[in-house]
Amino acid sequence: VKKGTAITSDEWTDMWQGKITKFFQKASSKGRSKDKVSGGYKEPERLATQEWLRDVSHSLAVVGWGWSCFRRTSEDKRPVVMVLCTDQEATQLAAVNYLKFGRSLFVEHVNDPAHRSHNDVHLAMAAAGLLTFGIVSIGLYNVRYGPWNKGGWFGKIQAMADEMSRSMDPSDPLLLSFFPDILSDEGRSQEENTQESRRAFLESLPN
Repeated sequence: VKKGTAITSDEWTDMWQGKITKFFQKASSKGRSKDKVSGGYKEPERLATQEWLRDVSHSLAVVGWGWSCFRRTSEDKRPVVMVLCTDQEATQLAAVNYLKFGRSLFVEHVNDPAHRSHNDVHLAMAAAGLLTFGIVSIGLYNVRYGPWNKGGWFGKIQAMADEMSRSMDPSDPLLLSFFPDILSDEGRSQEENTQESRRAFLESLPN
């Protein structure tokens, strides 16, 4: 650490207190202006989706087709339907919805085999009442066997929990916001949302 670059614990606390306070402030209802520019350049909206649509269009052009081939041309002629099997990513989902509802093309989307299998397992486990147990088991497996460098990511979570145990105040705004959910997860009454209970919770971290 270079001389003069370190900050005191009080400065660190003040800095994060300001960030937490700002985080919980009510956001503006106006949102981001469509005309807002960054660095003098206006970013096109849905750029990744536009590029994906262009890539597929180029692929269709190889066989002499285009997106217009999937539009109904007459009431008595059966339209050509394109079935797209893609990842469950916002880029592709936004593109398919645009083609179907924005351009009225006959395009249908199905999930890729990996996601279909994953979704089927989740639905089956939920129907059997085992989904929560399964998710917790997967989390525990990842603690030891990765990904995240053989549990390194989990170690960072433990280190952060240990830091919170040492430095966080029982009346910290962040803890006050999440403590009702913590009590619910532990099956405890909301009447236990007291300073003593929050202090005991902090002292129990990272267990």
